[in-house]
Amino acid sequence: MSQVISYATLDFTINFEMNVRLAQPANPLFMLYIHNSDNLDFFRKVTTGRDISFFTWFVFIDNEAKLDCEYPQGNPFNLEMDTRMIVKCEGSLKIKKYFSIFKNTTEVVDLAIWTPGEQLVLTDDDNLLQVKKDMKGITLRIARHKYLANEPNNAIANYLESLVNTLANISNFKTKVVLEVDQYGYRNATTNQWVGLMKSMDEKEADIAELLFSMSADRMQVIDYTMPLMRAQTRFYVKLPDTVKIRWSAYFQVFNRNVWAAIGIFLLLLSIVLTFMKNEHGRFVNVHSFFGNFIDVLGIYCQQGLPELPVNTPLKMLYFSILILSLILYAVYSATITSYIAVLTAGLPFSTYDEFLHNKAYKLVILRGSRDELLIHSNDWLLGPLENKMKKHDELPSNAYEAFQQACEENVALYANEVMFDSISEDVQCALGWLETSRIENQAMGLTKNSPYTETINYYILRLLNHGILSRMKSAYFYKLIQLPENKPNVISISEITPILAIWLIGVATSWIIFYIEILFFKKSLYKSKKPSHINIRHYTWRRYHLFLYKIYQLNLDTR
Repeated sequence: MSQVISYATLDFTINFEMNVRLAQPANPLFMLYIHNSDNLDFFRKVTTGRDISFFTWFVFIDNEAKLDCEYPQGNPFNLEMDTRMIVKCEGSLKIKKYFSIFKNTTEVVDLAIWTPGEQLVLTDDDNLLQVKKDMKGITLRIARHKYLANEPNNAIANYLESLVNTLANISNFKTKVVLEVDQYGYRNATTNQWVGLMKSMDEKEADIAELLFSMSADRMQVIDYTMPLMRAQTRFYVKLPDTVKIRWSAYFQVFNRNVWAAIGIFLLLLSIVLTFMKNEHGRFVNVHSFFGNFIDVLGIYCQQGLPELPVNTPLKMLYFSILILSLILYAVYSATITSYIAVLTAGLPFSTYDEFLHNKAYKLVILRGSRDELLIHSNDWLLGPLENKMKKHDELPSNAYEAFQQACEENVALYANEVMFDSISEDVQCALGWLETSRIENQAMGLTKNSPYTETINYYILRLLNHGILSRMKSAYFYKLIQLPENKPNVISISEITPILAIWLIGVATSWIIFYIEILFFKKSLYKSKKPSHINIRHYTWRRYHLFLYKIYQLNLDTR
């Protein structure tokens, strides 16, 4: 769609198109004809104080405009560094590109030769890239975080400083640190005002924020981002306990549910087969005989001997098969349970997000003045439900070192990303574990909103990325071999052998209960008998008790 307008309506058209450009991504093309010096003066007046880089310009200049097309004096078109303007002057076959680095100068680059009746001949393909520019040694103002600026061993600070210095060398600009703040910055929900570094960037106190910002839509209202430099997984970091505990479930994690069910069914089937084989002449299955055979089979699986040797050959073959199968299962179980018990790993106090949400012993910690503080007060799906668990604003850490120090010394869970942890992991004083979330953040440096340097800096960052230089920088500063702090020696406590003691106590208690029930049944049957009672109940009880102890003694001998 095209439209012809006069110079009288140029002011209104530019205002209208700028509003459209802010509302939606559009890049209209203006074809401008400068007939005389009055047209040039009017255009200069209309565009003064406006950023015409929102549009693309194709300008035809007549000789009566009295403008030196080869070397324009000053900046007659009010150009910026990222302005896209192509110029064709009367009497010249050259197509030129105009832009400005300094306010009162115009840079000219030859793009092509346009001969009437012939096709356009490009002089240099690289000049078509608007973003490839020599910045002529201009000085860009740098803003930093106080902690990163004063911490020589911080990987993020060293990485970003190296990146900015590399960009300065290849794009030919200088840097000057003009601002150091102690907060990344966020929008205060009460005052609706930006605080920290975001406020400084909104007021254009610096050109580049030498920090890794988590890219978000609300921040894009104030700053422009470079290309993403990092992709970081967010986590909840928690100190690992000094001692580890053996979970009761470890003894049952050797086999899955299907295997345990198969073993149980197999035990029942073997017990039934043994019962029928021993009772081949009987019409009915004796329940007591079935339970006795079940105990015998279970004893074989537990490496116990039989109370009496089988008589016939079929029983011997069946018992031998059961013994071989039990040896195989016992070997597999013993080898696997060793990895669960001997190789102990410390577990987190909580293993899921919901467990942390309902854990009253642990508080939430985030960086004070960061974007996370805005998220937690704005019904964010991840951090919003944790608002009541967060520490008071004044107690929150202001930098990464304080944050991980709190995670080591207090019962808190630190919400941070892996890049922050990697940058300071050498200084962490304890062993930390983490619970990963489903949120992944893209991180980039920030520039002032509508900065004329955004395209150029992003162009060179892309070149560094394509040539593998960014990857080499990351590996040099982040992916180092780190020796984690050693845990204290693990001393075995009573709680760690509780499962074994519990099994033994349950067995003893069950035996006593069965023994007591047998005595009760014996008394009941004795008193109902018609024969006179000449049996001493106390004597009988003690005989059964001694017999019970003797069987336990024999069982221990077989175990040894």
